Amino acid sequence: MSNTRNISETPDRWVVVKIDNNLDTPFYKVFATWAGGYLDGDRWKLNSGITSMEYDDDYDLVIIVETDYPDDQEGFHDAIDEVNSLISQDVWGDTDLWVMGFHPFDEDIDVLNGENFEPISEYSYGLVFIQRLSLLQGAADKLEAQGYYDVYKGNTEITRMYEIRRDYYRRFLDEKERNESR
Repeated sequence: MSNTRNISETPDRWVVVKIDNNLDTPFYKVFATWAGGYLDGDRWKLNSGITSMEYDDDYDLVIIVETDYPDDQEGFHDAIDEVNSLISQDVWGDTDLWVMGFHPFDEDIDVLNGENFEPISEYSYGLVFIQRLSLLQGAADKLEAQGYYDVYKGNTEITRMYEIRRDYYRRFLDEKERNESR
């Protein structure tokens, strides 16, 4: 928390904005908003621009725990979808990434085979996972061959997410093949 007017440094809402000036390639900025109150009013900020995105390959998976998450669950997931879309379009020079998140208001996912899960923290938090798309999709293909995902075939949201991820992975492989043939 910032001491100035007790405003959080984490925005309530944010979106990546594409700015196309018709002169160069488009560039991207983060537009963030904070809801004020009766006395403070709302505020917004546009950053100076996203110039690159670098992933540290010392780690197979980066996990970000967000305790100051936005209440808007749908907006949280829409933002992650937008980031994945921009990654797949090679906006930041690395298409071999995938971002996934879990919002505290998401429905429980039966990952523990029906076992009750008791959190060890009294705080609610959101999770964001960042990893190499190629490693994730390689593991997913092996699990799919073993029938691991059969339980989700009736879930249209999860099925759609898998389709999008496979599509982005095919794009990544196509681009990689084009670059290697040059």
